[in-house]
Amino acid sequence: MGTLCVLIFAAHLTTTNMIGNTLVSILRAPGAWQALRDRPELIPGVLEEGLRFDAPVQGMTRTVTEDCQIRGVAIPRGARVFVLFGSANRDLPGVKDPERFELERADGPNLAFGRGPHFCVGAQLARMEGAIALEELTRRLRGARLAGDAPLSYAPNLVHRGPSALNVAWDVPTS
Repeated sequence: MGTLCVLIFAAHLTTTNMIGNTLVSILRAPGAWQALRDRPELIPGVLEEGLRFDAPVQGMTRTVTEDCQIRGVAIPRGARVFVLFGSANRDLPGVKDPERFELERADGPNLAFGRGPHFCVGAQLARMEGAIALEELTRRLRGARLAGDAPLSYAPNLVHRGPSALNVAWDVPTS
C-alpha cells in the first residue's frame, strides 16, 4: 500500500511539473507555440526536450555500489551521493548548445526518468499524459503566452522543480 501511495503522489507532482516546466520553456521561445499548433507531431520530441532542459526531478540520493572515481574524485563503496539530473542533462555528450530550449532537437537524451534499475516505472504514462496535455492545449489555445510581469515562482524544494503558478493568456476567437 505504501508503494502504491508513493507512485500515485510522486507521479502526480512530477507529471504536473513536467507539463508546467515544458510550457514555460515553450512560451518563452518566440514562435514556439504557433509552431506546435502548426506541427503537433513535434510534441513527443518537445516533451523530451522539456525533460532535458528543465527536469521535474532535479536530483536524487543514491548509494555507491563499488569504489569509483568521477573526474578525479574518489568515491568509496557505500557512500551516499546526490545525483543532479537537472545539471547532468545540460552536460550530456552530443547535446549542442545545451543552455537553449529547442523545439526540434533531434531526440536529445535526458536523465529525467533515471537509468538502469532506477528507471521510473511511470515514464511511459508520464510521457503519454504530457503529450495529451500539450496536444489539447495547443489545439484549444490560440496565441498562448505568459501573462503578467511578475517573475515565475518555484517552491523551495531540492528535488522537485515546477512553477508554483503559471499565468497564461491566449487569444479568444471573435466569431
